[in-house]
Amino acid sequence: MNKKTNNDVNFLQLKRDIRIHAIEIAKNKKVLNLFSGENVLWNGIVEDIDNFDIKSYDGKNIKGDAKKVIRSLNLSNYGIIDIDCYGSSFEYLDFLINNEYKGVILITDIQIMPQYRSMNLNLLKFSGISNMYKKCPILFSKFKNDYLFNYLYEKNIREIFGIVGKKCYFCIDLQ
Repeated sequence: MNKKTNNDVNFLQLKRDIRIHAIEIAKNKKVLNLFSGENVLWNGIVEDIDNFDIKSYDGKNIKGDAKKVIRSLNLSNYGIIDIDCYGSSFEYLDFLINNEYKGVILITDIQIMPQYRSMNLNLLKFSGISNMYKKCPILFSKFKNDYLFNYLYEKNIREIFGIVGKKCYFCIDLQ
């Protein structure tokens, strides 16, 4: 039996709307869903929208991890890559951008419990604050979205579709 994913049900409609937006703007309608869990979000969309294909991997159920899966696939086959992991999606986003992925990326970025240093260390290094963060994580954690959006700006990404708050749900069009 599959273990249920820890999805925040309050944001399911928003996450669904962002995925529908991605389907509308994507040139290639083939979706790679890296952290599918029980595929609750995409199953509901499949019922309502025609003409797209979805391939799902659950990062907890594959042998190895999702980082290895994403590196092993020909990503040009996919017009939409959905990265809805529980925690930071930065390493996946960074991989896709640095490898010049051309498509739409769906991001859920949830940084939890900043007092336990849960922010992505690579993002902190990119931002130049990794040493300071180790000394006082609470001080820097409230600016986590600023660091992420600074990264996107430095990578020449000027527009996103979605919502930002304690949790980020957004779509980036790199086509």
